[in-house]
Amino acid sequence: MKTLFRCMKCRRLWDQEDLLGTYIGHAPDNHICRSPMSCPCCDGIVKGEMHPSPTPTEIAWLDPTPEMLDDPKFGAIWQTIKSWDINVPGAYNGYCGATGNHVRAILDALAAMAIAI
Repeated sequence: MKTLFRCMKCRRLWDQEDLLGTYIGHAPDNHICRSPMSCPCCDGIVKGEMHPSPTPTEIAWLDPTPEMLDDPKFGAIWQTIKSWDINVPGAYNGYCGATGNHVRAILDALAAMAIAI
């Protein structure tokens, strides 16, 4: 089991790592209680909930092809995610800045979805 934190306002679930540094209230040197934590997306109060720990599945973590780099869809996705910190448990541990591999994974997922439809 793993503790995830649900925002009471937007209902989104967060990992503890997502909430580091999001305490409501005064700076720590003011000696004021640093709890509860606030939601990074809407500043709502978050509360812990127990959830089953997912088992990461290994995924193909491929570089984009030269053709993908020229595709306008690649550029549009890249412009959207280039400032994000992203966690892909099946490919690596922890968070990192967005890369072309993230864009490739999104494009591959969309292509697989189009084939399935």
